[in-house]
Amino acid sequence: MNPASKHVDVVCRVTGPEIERRMKEAREQGDSWNRPQDILQVMIDQLPSDAPAPLVTEAIANNMMTLIFASIHTTTMHSALVLYALADYEEYVQELLDEQVAVLAEEEAEEPGVEFGFSSNAVKKMVKLDSFLRESLMLDEELQGPDPENFNPWRFVNKNKQATKVGVDFLRFGMGKHACPGRFFAIQEIKTIVSIIMRKSRIVRPTPSASRSIKEHPEGPLMFIKRE
Repeated sequence: MNPASKHVDVVCRVTGPEIERRMKEAREQGDSWNRPQDILQVMIDQLPSDAPAPLVTEAIANNMMTLIFASIHTTTMHSALVLYALADYEEYVQELLDEQVAVLAEEEAEEPGVEFGFSSNAVKKMVKLDSFLRESLMLDEELQGPDPENFNPWRFVNKNKQATKVGVDFLRFGMGKHACPGRFFAIQEIKTIVSIIMRKSRIVRPTPSASRSIKEHPEGPLMFIKRE
C-alpha cells in the first residue's frame, strides 16, 4: 500500500466539499460565476469540466502531494547546504549568534513580557543570516560580484539582495514569471531551522573538509555538538 494514501485521503476529505461546491456553481452560473483566483481553482480548471467531482478531487489531491513532496525536498536540501557552510566557515558563526541575541532583545523590548522566539518578524531582521544564506546557495560564483571565488558571508548585507530576491545572479528559485511563489515561505523555514540548530549546537565536520571551495557541492557527515 502506498504510504502516502492516508495523506491523500485527508486532502480529499478537506478539499472535496469545496471542489464539489465550486464545480456545481460553475455549471449553474456559467460565465456569470465569480471564479476564485487561487491555486485550487487553477487545478480544477486544468481537468475536464464534466468529470465527476470525486475523480477531480482525487486528481487534485495527488497533485498537491507531489507539490508538497517537492517543496519539502528542496527546503531540506537548501537547509543542508547552509548547515555545511556553517561547519566549513565556523569563524563567522559567532557574529550570526550575536545578531540573534540583538534581534531577539529588540523584539522583547518592543513588547516586554512576550516571548517571541524566532518569529517571522525577528528572522526578517537578521540581515547577516540572510546574506549568509544567499551566499551559501549560490549557483554561479561568476555572477556574485567582486572576489567571487571566495566565500563572503556578508556580501549582500544592505545591498537590497535578500535571499528571496531572484535574478540572473541568483537562480535557486527560478526567475521572472516562473519564479517560485513559495520562496518567501521556504526562506523563512530555512532561516528558522538554521537559527534554532545554530543556537543549540556547534556544527562541525568529523574530519575537516580538505577544500572549502564554494564551487564544490558539499558532502559527508556533520556533527552537532550541544552548546554549553
